[in-house]
Amino acid sequence: MFELRVELPMVPSLLANGTFYWLNRYSPSDPCWEKLIPGLTGMQVNHGVLFRSYSHLVRGDGIVSERNEAPMVIRDEPLPMARVRLVAPPEWNQPLAHVLPVDTRQPSVRIIRGKRQTIAIPDPGSSPPTVTLEPDEIIELIHAK
Repeated sequence: MFELRVELPMVPSLLANGTFYWLNRYSPSDPCWEKLIPGLTGMQVNHGVLFRSYSHLVRGDGIVSERNEAPMVIRDEPLPMARVRLVAPPEWNQPLAHVLPVDTRQPSVRIIRGKRQTIAIPDPGSSPPTVTLEPDEIIELIHAK
């Protein structure tokens, strides 16, 4: 029996504030990345998942197996589709907020059902970007390709 020990790589980072610089090394699992990456890269970081890979090797003296684990960051990525339909069921007795799918393009809005003639996309000041639909409203977000 063998013991598998996974050590995460250390990543050098240079932090700057005016004329002051800090050189440090951080592991990808350190909570600091959640604070640093959005400011440094402009990307939103979501909590990652654990990546696992398994490998097996058959040799003359038996089978050797290895398991590797490492944390992994999942970025927000656009949906691979041009249209998304959002529905507020008529049975729902209050407005229903929908978080908008990630996309760098501004969608056009087609109102399929509802009393309103226009609907703001996204709701002003919403974070994450949302759209609030009244009961029995259905809209379609259309992204040009």
